Amino acid sequence: MSNPALTEVLASYVPKLIQNRIIADPSPIESPLAEDIQAAILFADISGFTLLTERLAEKGPTGVETLARILNEYFGQLIDIIHDYGGDVVKFAGDAVIAVWPIISASTPEEGSGTTDPISRADHWQWTMRAAECAIKIRERLTNYKAEDANLYLKLAVSTGRISTAHVGGVFNRWEFLLTGNPLVELGIANNLAKAGDILITPSAWKLIRNDCYAYPIEFELKNIELP
Repeated sequence: MSNPALTEVLASYVPKLIQNRIIADPSPIESPLAEDIQAAILFADISGFTLLTERLAEKGPTGVETLARILNEYFGQLIDIIHDYGGDVVKFAGDAVIAVWPIISASTPEEGSGTTDPISRADHWQWTMRAAECAIKIRERLTNYKAEDANLYLKLAVSTGRISTAHVGGVFNRWEFLLTGNPLVELGIANNLAKAGDILITPSAWKLIRNDCYAYPIEFELKNIELP
C-alpha cells in the first residue's frame, strides 16, 4: 500500500498484524491465509456493561449518547494503556479485548546476512513480562471504574506461546481475522476461573516469569493439551 494517507486511515481500523501483512503484500486475499507466530497475549474481560446499558436504554436517546461517551472513555483508556506497553489490540469480543505482543528477537541480524536470529527464552520473558506489566497498569487504572450509577469490573489473564493468525471466509469477499492456539485455550480457562479484580497468569506464561512475580497458585488442568 503506497498511499501514506490511506495507510494511516487503515491503521486506525485494523491491528498491526493485518497492517504488516498488507504492507508486505498489498494484493487482495483470494484464499485463506494462516501464519504461526510466538506471542504474549492479554485478555481483558469487562463486566457491568450489560446492567449499565439496560439502565441507560430506559432514558432513550440521551441514554444512548451517554453510553457511547462512556464506551469511548473506558475503551479509549484501555487501548491507550495497551499501546503504551507496545501491545496490539486485535479483537473486541463483546465486553472483552484481546491484545497481542508478537515476540521478536532482541538481537539484530548482521546487515546483508539474510538471516533472522532465533527467538530466545529471554525474548519470551521480556514480552511476557511486558504483557503482565500492562495487565497490572490496566487493573490499577480501570478496575472498579465508576460510570454513571454503575461500576465496571475487570478480569485479566496473560498467556504466551505459539499462536496461529488466520484470515478465513471469502464469501462475498468478506474475510474474518482469527487467532487460535493453546495460549488462547489457556486464556479461556483462566477467564472462567478469574474473579473481578484478578490477574491470572497461565502456566505457559508463569513458567517464564515466576521468579520475578508474586502470585497465589490456582490449580486447574488442561486435558489433551500439550503446553509449549
